[in-house]
Amino acid sequence: MRSVSEPLLLPALTFAAGIYFQTVLKAELAILATAFLALALLWILASFRYKHLQWPCAIALFLVAGAATTLLHENKADPSLDANPGEVVMLVGCVAGPVATDKVQSRFLLELEPQVRARVTLTVREGEVPPILHYGDKIEVEAKVRKPRNFQNPGAFDYAGYLRRDDAFWLASSRGAEKIHKMPGQCGSGVRRAVLHLRDELSRRISVLYKDDEYAARLMPALLVGDNSGLDRSWTRDFRRTGTYHAIVISGLHITVVAGTALLFMRWLGVPLTSMLAAGALLAWTYAGVADWQVPVVRSAFGFSLFLLARWFFRKGRILNLLAATALVLLAFDPYALFDPSFQLTFLSVAAIGALASPLTDRTFGPLRSALGDLDDSKRDLLTEPRGAQFRLEMRLVAETMNVCLRIPLKLATAVLSSCLRFVFWICEMALLSACVQLALLVPSIAYFHQVSITGILANLTVVPALSAAVPVGLLAAVTNSGMLAAVASLLLGIARTSTLFWASIEPGLRVPDALPLLNAGALAAASIAGACLILRLRTRWVVISGAIAIGFALVLILHPFQPDMAVRSLELTAIDVGQGDSLLVGLPDGKTMLIDGGGFPVFDRRIQPRLDIGEDVVSPYLWRRGIKHLDIVAITHMHDDHAAGMPAIIRNFRPSEVWTGAVPEASPLLDAVRAAANETGAKLVGLRSGDQRSGGGASITALSPAGAYVPSKAARNDDSLVLLISFGRHRFLLTGDAERRVESDLVSRGLATEIDVLKTGHHGSRTSTNTEFLNAARPLFALISVGEGNTYGHPYPDVIDRLNGAGARILRTDQNGLVQIRSNGRAITIERFSDSAGQAKAAVFDKGF
Repeated sequence: MRSVSEPLLLPALTFAAGIYFQTVLKAELAILATAFLALALLWILASFRYKHLQWPCAIALFLVAGAATTLLHENKADPSLDANPGEVVMLVGCVAGPVATDKVQSRFLLELEPQVRARVTLTVREGEVPPILHYGDKIEVEAKVRKPRNFQNPGAFDYAGYLRRDDAFWLASSRGAEKIHKMPGQCGSGVRRAVLHLRDELSRRISVLYKDDEYAARLMPALLVGDNSGLDRSWTRDFRRTGTYHAIVISGLHITVVAGTALLFMRWLGVPLTSMLAAGALLAWTYAGVADWQVPVVRSAFGFSLFLLARWFFRKGRILNLLAATALVLLAFDPYALFDPSFQLTFLSVAAIGALASPLTDRTFGPLRSALGDLDDSKRDLLTEPRGAQFRLEMRLVAETMNVCLRIPLKLATAVLSSCLRFVFWICEMALLSACVQLALLVPSIAYFHQVSITGILANLTVVPALSAAVPVGLLAAVTNSGMLAAVASLLLGIARTSTLFWASIEPGLRVPDALPLLNAGALAAASIAGACLILRLRTRWVVISGAIAIGFALVLILHPFQPDMAVRSLELTAIDVGQGDSLLVGLPDGKTMLIDGGGFPVFDRRIQPRLDIGEDVVSPYLWRRGIKHLDIVAITHMHDDHAAGMPAIIRNFRPSEVWTGAVPEASPLLDAVRAAANETGAKLVGLRSGDQRSGGGASITALSPAGAYVPSKAARNDDSLVLLISFGRHRFLLTGDAERRVESDLVSRGLATEIDVLKTGHHGSRTSTNTEFLNAARPLFALISVGEGNTYGHPYPDVIDRLNGAGARILRTDQNGLVQIRSNGRAITIERFSDSAGQAKAAVFDKGF
């Protein structure tokens, strides 16, 4: 049925459906062209003789148009660069965007050819100052280049695809300020250069205004110009936990606040309507340019411009119709934006406001709040709907009671009562809006972030208003260079921070595994039914029933009462691809789970903090994809970054009962972080030494090293490693961490390294481990190497590979095979390797006697 009030809604939904079906079915252009022409002819025929078929034909045309648009925008082959991975080359090009610079690094896009870019990271040496670069500078830079590589795990973030949307096909890294040289001349767009110059000037003024307030100095650029490079990960974690992260990421909210505030000011000054609306649109698009045309801001600027256009024609801008028009235009230019989480979250949240929050407000608090206008004027009762008129009469009686009992002047009592009730109704409306948005975003929040905020509804009532007020005040402070306004903005940020910390302290921090497709569909269907009931103004009981169904599905999704995807009565060892590091998932036959190491980036320059938390961003998403929400045990072999840096996040996300460690140094920042996470979640730290044993479901776990008399040094060493032997049926898995020759020789001398079926090769295949004597004793059937592709250490060393081949071991490598899963039922071993090209695993089965 066609909606008269939102005529573009169904065409937009159908166009989006066409995009989706084309990505699945891959229809040929000839088929789509034929279908389009046939439907166009039917539509023309229907417009003359069969009026009732005209609308269905038009909708079908939008379906085919969506599919055809997708086909025309299909990704072309990536451009090539005449360089091997890791090779040092001289790149010459144009700085293609804003430059994120701190005291140590500069990061920017370098355009080598039109729509062919590289993402460059320049790190300066100690004592050097990063070069000053701006958009439009012609430069040459000597850098190592490589193609971006996704982590080869099911459910991994498509980082290469993310960069490709910015036309970035390579990553380039350089060290030393002398490696970059400016060339004469300018390039790029003059308009964009001017707008980004304004951005740079605003950023400079922000740094000066807030030089004594680190929090404001680092958060305000994110709020005002979309520069998130200075945000501390702990701050963003608190905002995410409380469901308020959207308020610090520049988005439609910021456009609305800035342009809306300007419109109100111009209206107060009496600016003519046409001039006011034109200035509002110009301000919205200028602000989008200052934010470097970030997609969410462009979407908002376009929608805001449509709203202003409707106002110019004296038309009421309907939220869903404006949303549909915006979606149609944006998807026509970029159909693959439909699959962008940011696009989905933006449109779902606005749809929730238009389809759920607004109708519910109109049926509950809205009329009562409107009825409070000119409460002391009884003549307005005749112009108010019956429920509102009755409410006005009752409130005047309350005001008269206040006048008699409290001796408050009647006019003052009426004004105070009206103001208080307006504020209460505003709070209720905001809570209702927040709840509707939270419900609508539940499924994508679980799918993309695996997080549900219980305090989000209340946190949004306190945090978002403070941050929203800080945006226009902070922007005006930067424009006018006003220290007084900057102090007000800083105060607002402080209020938001205090509120965020409070809500984060009581937030349970629910992390939810991936939902089943059926439940996803059910939750979306229930929410859609509720929205349809409200849009079509059906009877209240149907709204209540459909809303109850949606909430019921939401509870099922949050509680996730399902067993994880783990094989029963078998032993599983999965090497997760974490790059240059280790992370092993062990599934015991009784269903218990254990994670050995959490990955991490080896960091030698302590001035640089990794921008990726392997535990949070790589390991956890894989575990959630498997449906795991609790780990029984986590084990840390030793306190090196590439093994333990990801563990604090994993402990917080999966709340293990025990945390096993080997030998640990007396003072270790990593150990302190692990202890803090364990204390926070109630996990027990257990130190294991040689001879300690555990068992579960017929499998036994024995610690072989470190020895009881081993004394760790002040700094973590490879020989601190906790070495574990897991036995099940006829199979023995030896997991050595980064243990080196001394430990291996000790295992051989004690007769512990014999008849090994699966060996987790020590130290990523370094020549410090896996010596010939050890291999002759172990004679492994399979050698598992966890290593990063193209790593700078040269792992695994060729002579180690030769020794493994000479010992008859079949080599499995995470840099070549991606995630590797090994399962044993006690008699036979099954190997599965992740295949990124096919998007699925390849399996092979081997018997013990192989």
